[in-house]
Amino acid sequence: MPQLLQGRTVPVAIEMLLGALYAPLVAHSFGGVALRMENGARRRLLSPDLLLVGIALIPVVLVCLTATALGDGALGASLVRNATFFVGAALLLLSAFGQSAAVAVPIAYFFIASLLGGSPGGSAEWWAVVRGPADPASVIAAVFLMVLGSVIFHLRARQAAALRPA
Repeated sequence: MPQLLQGRTVPVAIEMLLGALYAPLVAHSFGGVALRMENGARRRLLSPDLLLVGIALIPVVLVCLTATALGDGALGASLVRNATFFVGAALLLLSAFGQSAAVAVPIAYFFIASLLGGSPGGSAEWWAVVRGPADPASVIAAVFLMVLGSVIFHLRARQAAALRPA
């Protein structure tokens, strides 16, 4: 993969950026006016929302399958982990702080992890989850963040939208 930024120790692969781009997509697809309009719907929209997230993640799945077929399963696994991490973060931030934070904070985290997340030994710092290899601990953290963000968004943001006038 092409390198995007020079971190403290090694260049930052562009697959980190590809995952980070899901945060603005999620924030704009599920926040603001769209969330208020969903409140006026007569039927439950959880299934269509889950379908939308699934469709949005199709490029990640295709790249993961292609990378695995070409013998680079680590690239595919880190791309899926990063996309899962940033989608979960965006949903959590959208629920707690609104659309602006759901866009800005994950992008800022990407740049901070890119520039400062490498340790002198060539590995990633503990807090730079998206920078290191897709080991089981980082995958579990990303999935946990995705589930937590989804649950809190469904419980909190939808209820808050119901209280605001459309």
